[in-house]
Order: sequence, then C-alpha cells, then structure tokens
Amino acid sequence: MEPQELHLTSPDTHYIFLGGYNEGYSGPILGSVEITVPSSIHSSGYPNIKVALTRTVTSTRKRPDTTYQYSCGLFKRIQKRNSIQDKSTPKSEQSSSSDTETLSQCYLWHTPNDIQYNHDNNMARLKFNFAIPVHNKTPPTTETMLGSVSYAITAISTSIDGAKTTTSQPIQILRRAIPDFYRTIHHTRSFFDERVAVSLDLTPDESSAPDTKASYTGRLVAHRTIKPGRRPSERRHVVIKELRWRVEETVRVLSISGHGGTRDVKDECVRQLCDGSHSGHWSISKKLLKGEMAHDETIVVPFDIGIPRSANVAEEMGISAYSPDTKQPCRHDACECDTRTPTIDKRIVLSVSHRLRLDIIAGMDTIDQDTGRLVDRKPLWKLFGAFFCLPIHEFASPEDIPDAAFLANDIPPMYEDGFQPPSYKFE
Repeated sequence: MEPQELHLTSPDTHYIFLGGYNEGYSGPILGSVEITVPSSIHSSGYPNIKVALTRTVTSTRKRPDTTYQYSCGLFKRIQKRNSIQDKSTPKSEQSSSSDTETLSQCYLWHTPNDIQYNHDNNMARLKFNFAIPVHNKTPPTTETMLGSVSYAITAISTSIDGAKTTTSQPIQILRRAIPDFYRTIHHTRSFFDERVAVSLDLTPDESSAPDTKASYTGRLVAHRTIKPGRRPSERRHVVIKELRWRVEETVRVLSISGHGGTRDVKDECVRQLCDGSHSGHWSISKKLLKGEMAHDETIVVPFDIGIPRSANVAEEMGISAYSPDTKQPCRHDACECDTRTPTIDKRIVLSVSHRLRLDIIAGMDTIDQDTGRLVDRKPLWKLFGAFFCLPIHEFASPEDIPDAAFLANDIPPMYEDGFQPPSYKFE
C-alpha cells in the first residue's frame, strides 16, 4: 500500500537571533506532515514517517563580472578594469562540487495529531506535527562567488510493503541581531616602532535606511599623540588629516577531513564591499599652558560607515559552526529525534568573514611650549593602517522576535522605587 498525497507544511524562513557576547537563540522548526491512507487501515499499519533537516554546501567557482573588485584564487591575481580579455569573457562556472549532510531527523511514531475521514472515497488524512531543533550556531543560508549554503526540510513516508513517498521544501536559515542586545565592538591597535596607539569603537545602527544592509557609528581615539621636539621647549603634535576606510569580505572554501581533522583551503576570494573617507583637522586642544606639557594626549575622530544592500553582502559564518557538536536532541516530546547522523569523512565547508580597513593619514605640528606658537608643520607625515574585524548582521524586526529569545539571560528589571525597611519604635 502506497500512501497518497504526502504533504509537507513548514516555514519558508527560520531565524537565529543574536545577542551580545556571542549569545544566540534558535527555536525549533515547527511544521506538519499530512498523508492520505485508506480509512480501513488499523493504526499499526500506518506508514512510517521521517522528517529531516539537510544542509547542502556547494563549491562553485565563477568568473566575476566586475573583476577589479575581486582578488580570488590561490595566487590572488589582480585583474585590471580595462583589460580587453576580461571584458570579452562572460561569467562562467569553472568547477562545481557539493556535499549534503543531514543535521537532524525526526521519526514520527506518535499518534496522528489529527485525523480527517472522507467517507465518500473511504480515505483518511493523517496529520503529524513535528519540531526539528536548530542549533544557534548553525551557518546561515548564503550565496557567494565561491559557493553557497542552503537548507531543506524533507519528509519521507514508508508503507508496510516498503513503498516510499518523498517530498521536500527549501527553507532559509537567517541570523538576525536583536536590538538593544547587540553591543558596541571594541578594538585597540598599536604600531611598530611608534608611540601612537589607537582604540576604535563601532556601534551598530539599529535604524538603518532601507537601502542599507548595515551601518555603524565609529569613534576613533588616538592615544599618546605628543612627543618631544628637537629643542627642550618644543613638542611635536600628531594631527589627523583624513580617515580612509573600506569594508572587505573574505570567502574561503575548505576541505575538512573527519571530526576535528585537517583543514585545507581550496579556494579564497576577497572583495571590497564599500569604501569612504572623512577629511578634517583633528588634534589636541590648542589651549596649551606655557611651560607645561599637555596632559590630554588623545584625539577623537567620529565617522560613519554604511554598507549598501547593492553590495550583496554574504552572511557571516565560521568553520566551527559545521561541527557535529552543534546537533541537539529534539524538543518535541511526541516524536523521536535522532541527532547521531553519520559524519562525512571529508567534506566541503564555506566560511565568510568581514573586516574593516582603516587608514589614518596624519600630519605633524611642532609647537613651542613656552609661547604656544607653531614652529613647523608637516601636512603629510605618516600613514597608519590597520584591519579590524567587523561582523555584519542585520537587525531583526520586533514582530519576528519570540518572547523566549534570551529569556534565561535577561537581567532582572530594576525597581524605580526601592522597598523601604520597616520602621521600628524603641521604648
């Protein structure tokens, strides 16, 4: 007997919510499976139903259509924009391979949650609910120049005589930051053989424009910006003339052998998402007292970063997210969920990371400490450059955030008025 009309109901999108300090929350994927069987069948003869969450990692090497923005391949060959050969070569796939892995599978042995009988044709429709767990470190659905990560929910019904019916539905797994939980990113850098050091704060902007993927408010602070001059009364002051920034995306295709085995980088691509600059004249306060050294040697430069949606930013993902340890037991009491799925001996994984390149163009003013007068000026003295990690995540809409997200980690609410201790009277 072969079941008829196997129907799978599952959401199109599943969200993993991100908080501060690498916290994450992911509820289960809720859905149902419906099959049609003859109404005369006893419950012991119902088909066996299995629902699985699978992930497919595809490695596809393509030739970028805007070649000057990319640095791909093991030799990182930079192709010029005005290359005649590049202009005449269409975008084409060079190679392709894929690995599909079952992350979780649920066996629906329980009694149907709903049975609808059709007495006209002596058939019955059985409905089984399921809840597939999703670890909060699961890599998101994404597409890059070197490959993609995709997910699907698959339902398989097996009748007593061994006949199978299969249906599948794709599902997007997306990571979204929760407003008021995602905190400021802090960085510090020092430079070889230089007294100057910098600290950088990047605060995600929750109210980005519709055409902006992510935006940040930056605050650069330069420390130790004063050093002695050639004469005892002279002090040399660093002056920041311009900030130049760009955001880069790095995609790697790796081959991993076994559980925690060797990792071989098969391909790599670095591309620029956006860039910008901020010009001005930033230095310490000019209110220098005669005969004294300025105590505040910091220079603060505010700036903004905006990453447009047109840049087609890939979702952030690390290699550790592919670990078998990210599999969880089922949260649905009525079904039996097996997370001990076979581990692929050798598999292809995709990693995506983002970073900010910041170039600080500085000048040098030499000031006489006794008179406060400018003695010498070097408009272009030195360039300080550094890379900073920049995780890129969109913020979740309030209506998409479940009440259970980070409930266990919430800080107890503060009372506006504290309780007063009881008053006592002493005779």
